[in-house]
Amino acid sequence: MLRPWLVAIPLLGLAGAILYLKTLHTNYEDASGMDVGASQWPPTSAEIVKLTGANHSDPDNKQGNETRNRYQTLYKNRYRKHTPEMAAGMRFAGRDTVDVLMPARMEPWNMDRMAIQAYDETEAVFGHRFKVDLYVTYIGLKPLKVGELRPTAANPNRIFISHYKPRSLPGKPVRLLRQPIVHSLSERSQK
Repeated sequence: MLRPWLVAIPLLGLAGAILYLKTLHTNYEDASGMDVGASQWPPTSAEIVKLTGANHSDPDNKQGNETRNRYQTLYKNRYRKHTPEMAAGMRFAGRDTVDVLMPARMEPWNMDRMAIQAYDETEAVFGHRFKVDLYVTYIGLKPLKVGELRPTAANPNRIFISHYKPRSLPGKPVRLLRQPIVHSLSERSQK
């Protein structure tokens, strides 16, 4: 006599295996939503350029400082007013350096996206390229530098991003975590 459970168990196993294999081929959205392009979150990159008014004048004058403050606020609001909210920010650290502040538990590829976006937008708004330093933030501690984006010396249309692994708390020496990632600006502009 054939028992029904002897037939049901292999069928359930087969159905489970098919469902498992099907989920392997499903494209999952990044939990932060950054895979669809944070530059399209409001305010978009184009809106930021329009709202700040492309200020290609001397960055040390009063109008340049107002433009910097306006840009910092718009950049920060893009992430803080998006769902899910993200504790991100920006500050200018001199004439040619921008610090991008990110949550401490952000994936490196999303850090790269934010750095490239800040690099492109600051050039569009201010008319020259900025160096971008990447920082993670912790509650109660000063931001910790974990990477940097720099244009290459040989070709200014190419950039590289280096990530660092901190040895301990902020202020301590760092070591290179992985080799720099080189992005071609000309290839990105064609997409």
